[in-house]
Amino acid sequence: KRLNNFVTELLRVSGPDSSGVNRTFVNPRTGWIHISNLGADKVKLVDAAGKPMEYLLTKEFGEARETMRFLPAGRYSISVPRAKELTVRTAGQSVHATANIESVVPEFARTAGRSRSATFSRMSIHWR
Repeated sequence: KRLNNFVTELLRVSGPDSSGVNRTFVNPRTGWIHISNLGADKVKLVDAAGKPMEYLLTKEFGEARETMRFLPAGRYSISVPRAKELTVRTAGQSVHATANIESVVPEFARTAGRSRSATFSRMSIHWR
Protein backbone atom coordinates (compact mmCIF):
# COMPACT_ATOMS: atom_id res chain seq x y z
CA LYS A 1 0.00 0.00 0.00
CA ARG A 2 1.49 3.31 -1.06
CA LEU A 3 1.39 5.79 1.85
CA ASN A 4 2.78 8.80 -0.03
CA ASN A 5 5.19 9.53 -2.87
CA PHE A 6 8.11 8.18 -0.84
CA VAL A 7 6.95 5.43 1.57
CA THR A 8 5.25 2.11 0.74
CA GLU A 9 3.79 -0.18 3.37
CA LEU A 10 4.61 -3.79 2.54
CA LEU A 11 2.84 -5.44 5.50
CA ARG A 12 0.56 -4.41 8.39
CA VAL A 13 -0.78 -6.59 11.21
CA SER A 14 -2.92 -4.67 13.68
CA GLY A 15 -3.04 -7.44 16.29
CA PRO A 16 -2.57 -8.28 19.01
CA ASP A 17 -1.76 -11.71 17.59
CA SER A 18 0.31 -14.28 19.48
CA SER A 19 0.01 -17.07 16.90
CA GLY A 20 3.60 -16.65 15.59
CA VAL A 21 2.38 -17.46 12.08
CA ASN A 22 4.57 -16.56 9.09
CA ARG A 23 3.39 -13.60 7.04
CA THR A 24 4.71 -12.82 3.57
CA PHE A 25 5.78 -9.54 1.99
CA VAL A 26 7.67 -8.61 -1.17
CA ASN A 27 10.52 -6.11 -1.12
CA PRO A 28 10.13 -4.54 -4.59
CA ARG A 29 13.77 -3.47 -4.92
CA THR A 30 17.08 -3.77 -3.15
CA GLY A 31 17.04 -1.20 -0.39
CA TRP A 32 16.12 -0.33 3.17
CA ILE A 33 13.10 -1.69 4.97
CA HIS A 34 11.74 -0.47 8.31
CA ILE A 35 10.19 -2.99 10.72
CA SER A 36 8.15 -1.76 13.67
CA ASN A 37 6.22 -3.68 16.34
CA LEU A 38 4.56 -2.84 19.66
CA GLY A 39 4.57 -6.54 20.65
CA ALA A 40 7.71 -8.69 20.75
CA ASP A 41 11.24 -7.34 20.47
CA LYS A 42 12.52 -10.01 18.02
CA VAL A 43 11.54 -10.80 14.45
CA LYS A 44 12.54 -13.66 12.23
CA LEU A 45 12.81 -13.16 8.47
CA VAL A 46 13.24 -15.93 5.93
CA ASP A 47 14.18 -15.08 2.35
CA ALA A 48 13.03 -16.92 -0.79
CA ALA A 49 16.06 -19.23 -0.62
CA GLY A 50 15.11 -20.28 2.92
CA LYS A 51 17.89 -18.38 4.69
CA PRO A 52 16.72 -17.40 8.21
CA MET A 53 17.63 -14.03 9.71
CA GLU A 54 16.76 -12.95 13.24
CA TYR A 55 16.76 -9.30 14.28
CA LEU A 56 16.37 -7.53 17.58
CA LEU A 57 13.99 -4.56 17.58
CA THR A 58 15.12 -1.65 19.74
CA LYS A 59 12.93 0.82 21.58
CA GLU A 60 14.56 4.22 21.31
CA PHE A 61 11.61 6.54 20.61
CA GLY A 62 8.03 6.11 21.75
CA GLU A 63 6.47 2.73 22.40
CA ALA A 64 7.34 0.90 19.18
CA ARG A 65 10.35 -1.38 18.80
CA GLU A 66 12.04 -0.84 15.44
CA THR A 67 14.88 -1.78 13.12
CA MET A 68 16.10 -0.82 9.65
CA ARG A 69 17.61 -3.47 7.37
CA PHE A 70 19.14 -3.32 3.91
CA LEU A 71 17.68 -6.27 1.99
CA PRO A 72 17.85 -7.48 -1.60
CA ALA A 73 14.66 -7.42 -3.66
CA GLY A 74 12.49 -10.49 -3.25
CA ARG A 75 9.87 -12.37 -1.26
CA TYR A 76 10.27 -12.71 2.51
CA SER A 77 8.31 -14.26 5.33
CA ILE A 78 8.30 -12.65 8.76
CA SER A 79 7.23 -14.08 12.08
CA VAL A 80 7.07 -12.59 15.57
CA PRO A 81 6.00 -14.22 18.84
CA ARG A 82 3.51 -11.38 19.44
CA ALA A 83 2.43 -9.00 16.68
CA LYS A 84 0.83 -5.72 17.67
CA GLU A 85 0.86 -2.92 15.12
CA LEU A 86 3.54 -4.82 13.18
CA THR A 87 4.50 -2.87 10.06
CA VAL A 88 7.07 -3.39 7.33
CA ARG A 89 7.73 -0.36 5.15
CA THR A 90 10.15 0.68 2.46
CA ALA A 91 11.13 4.04 1.03
CA GLY A 92 12.63 5.06 -2.28
CA GLN A 93 16.28 5.92 -2.19
CA SER A 94 17.13 9.57 -2.27
CA VAL A 95 20.13 11.14 -3.92
CA HIS A 96 21.71 14.40 -2.88
CA ALA A 97 22.87 16.21 -6.00
CA THR A 98 25.58 18.82 -5.72
CA ALA A 99 25.18 20.72 -8.97
CA ASN A 100 27.51 23.65 -9.59
CA ILE A 101 29.71 23.19 -6.54
CA GLU A 102 33.09 24.77 -7.13
CA SER A 103 36.25 22.91 -6.15
CA VAL A 104 38.95 24.59 -4.09
CA VAL A 105 41.35 23.57 -6.87
CA PRO A 106 40.06 25.30 -10.04
CA GLU A 107 41.46 22.61 -12.38
CA PHE A 108 39.19 20.01 -10.76
CA ALA A 109 36.03 22.10 -10.72
CA ARG A 110 33.08 20.66 -12.62
CA THR A 111 32.77 23.95 -14.46
CA ALA A 112 36.45 24.24 -15.38
CA GLY A 113 36.64 26.01 -18.73
CA ARG A 114 32.84 26.40 -19.04
CA SER A 115 30.35 28.93 -17.84
CA ARG A 116 28.04 27.99 -14.96
CA SER A 117 24.89 28.32 -17.06
CA ALA A 118 26.21 25.97 -19.75
CA THR A 119 27.12 23.35 -17.14
CA PHE A 120 23.73 23.61 -15.42
CA SER A 121 21.86 23.34 -18.73
CA ARG A 122 23.80 20.26 -19.70
CA MET A 123 23.17 18.68 -16.26
CA SER A 124 19.46 19.44 -16.50
CA ILE A 125 19.24 17.44 -19.72
CA HIS A 126 20.75 14.38 -18.01
CA TRP A 127 18.35 14.56 -15.03
CA ARG A 128 15.11 14.53 -17.04
